[in-house]
Amino acid sequence: MNAVIVLDTGIHGDNPMGGGQWARMELIRHLKQRVPAYYCFVTYRESILAQLAREIYDEVKIVDYTFVRQRRHHIPLDPRNLLSLVRLFSKAAASLRGAIDAVQKSLRPRRMVIFPNENYSRVVFALNQLWHRNRHKSLTIIDNEFNRGNVDQLLVILYGLTFSMLLAASHAASLPFKFFAGRHLQVIYPGVDVESIRRQAHKTNWRPPSGDYSRKLSVMFSGLLVDIKRPDFAMEVFARFLRQSPGTATLHVCGDGVLAGPVRDLARELNLVEGEDIIFWGHLPREVFLRQLSEANILIHPSVTESFGRVVVEAQALGVPVIVSRAGGLPEVIADGQTGFVVEKDNMEGFVEKLRLLAMDKDLSLQMSRAAFAHAERFDVKVALAAYTRVFQELLEF
Repeated sequence: MNAVIVLDTGIHGDNPMGGGQWARMELIRHLKQRVPAYYCFVTYRESILAQLAREIYDEVKIVDYTFVRQRRHHIPLDPRNLLSLVRLFSKAAASLRGAIDAVQKSLRPRRMVIFPNENYSRVVFALNQLWHRNRHKSLTIIDNEFNRGNVDQLLVILYGLTFSMLLAASHAASLPFKFFAGRHLQVIYPGVDVESIRRQAHKTNWRPPSGDYSRKLSVMFSGLLVDIKRPDFAMEVFARFLRQSPGTATLHVCGDGVLAGPVRDLARELNLVEGEDIIFWGHLPREVFLRQLSEANILIHPSVTESFGRVVVEAQALGVPVIVSRAGGLPEVIADGQTGFVVEKDNMEGFVEKLRLLAMDKDLSLQMSRAAFAHAERFDVKVALAAYTRVFQELLEF
């Protein structure tokens, strides 16, 4: 028996399910049918993430191996904090080693692959590998941009030296790791389960958007309410659009996070009437969210960093045109001018202009909706799964 251990701290607050986590859940669900192994999920606390993992994995372990307790609660990197940081890393690494050793002791697998699948678990595992080299194969998915200067340069080197395989979620995400190109680095779009998305949203065939263009349009922002996703930017874009076309649309904000309070305050500052101009849905159960997304006329996604953009592909799979920022892999997953628009990150008037164009030109919106529905098939999980299967089989030496 072989073993695959997936590591995920899940520190996004009460709603730890980012797009990356959904992608990996789907990946493991499908991989279990193709790559026989004992699949163990390791996380640092009981959460929604752990509960969902129990439906998929053979085992879920709760182990305290994270060195932060909430997203972005970092320890400043200065000499005064160095000793505390070393102690936290050492404790986290020891806990992580204990979890891996426990699986090895109980199963005695022939081969084992370690798969840290988000930032904090990657860092802990990679540093642990430097201090305690072992014979286990390892891989990780590079699903964020490394553009924070020296810190990210160090992480690129660390990951390149310690992981057996690096899988980039887009060509944009792979660029910092080009030194490791070849068998050590591959680009595999994570993919989405298009059939499942449409089934859950009850939209298995393309049809014109249900919004009545003589009434209010449904514009959606979806994502964790954190600074890099820029819900505040999306709201200001919408407010400017509404000043020129009052009463024509409602912005639906789906998601939760540290900015949940501030964005409600911002809505009042922008004179957006809650319940009429803007609706805050918070975290929605998966099927409810997909039904809500399927009823949207336009998705606006102004994130400043995005390796793939899962929700953008999900929207297109449901026939929803998208407006995205030129960031990371987003331009790779839409057909600019055909399934939506790509706008420069800080060009707020550009976002407003494209929103107005889609809102006012019904024929263009319907044409893009039809094209988006077909375009999403390129990123179906079945395409990604074949590539992932080859990688895991190689690491497990089938």
